[in-house]
Amino acid sequence: ALRQKGYRLWAIEDAPTAVPLFTAVAGTNADPPLALIVGNEVTGVDPDLLALCDRILFLPMQGRKRSLNVTIALGTAVYHLLYS
Repeated sequence: ALRQKGYRLWAIEDAPTAVPLFTAVAGTNADPPLALIVGNEVTGVDPDLLALCDRILFLPMQGRKRSLNVTIALGTAVYHLLYS
């Protein structure tokens, strides 16, 4: 339904095809509208939904941790998209 309304579908997920958020969005046009998709901390984004996404992004991190709380990850991504 969102795609039919002209939305781009981007997921935030630690997936093999994911690209770093901070480099992937450089120079990205704000149009058309964007829908950010996040999953939960345990199972992530459903693979069937990931297959529909135009882009899969991850937040680069230092150290051994590979994930953030989903609220923190989404807030960081939205801030970066709005103010970069």
